[in-house]
Amino acid sequence: MASSSDRERINRIVTDCGLAHLFDVVVSGEEFADSKPDPEIFLQTAKWLGQAPEPCIVIEDSSNGLLAATRAGMKKGGGKHRSIAMDLSLADITIDSLEQLSPTLLEEMV
Repeated sequence: MASSSDRERINRIVTDCGLAHLFDVVVSGEEFADSKPDPEIFLQTAKWLGQAPEPCIVIEDSSNGLLAATRAGMKKGGGKHRSIAMDLSLADITIDSLEQLSPTLLEEMV
């Protein structure tokens, strides 16, 4: 997980939602000098996972996040926000909810 949020908030949400076991790496935007749309957070996360950028999939809910993923050379899913309209035009796919993600959909993106 690579989030622009601060480490404390990320840890709280991941723990409260019982998701900590799903992530090998959790990265905060606090660790980088520049935030999205700078791609460094995504590039460094891929590096820490031992992956090239190209097969990585970023799920984003912001235009800056999608631009950062584009600059990193990664696949992009745009997650619609319930009440805030965002420009998700850079996304390879758009979803209404994270519940729509499936292994099949992610494999098709790669």
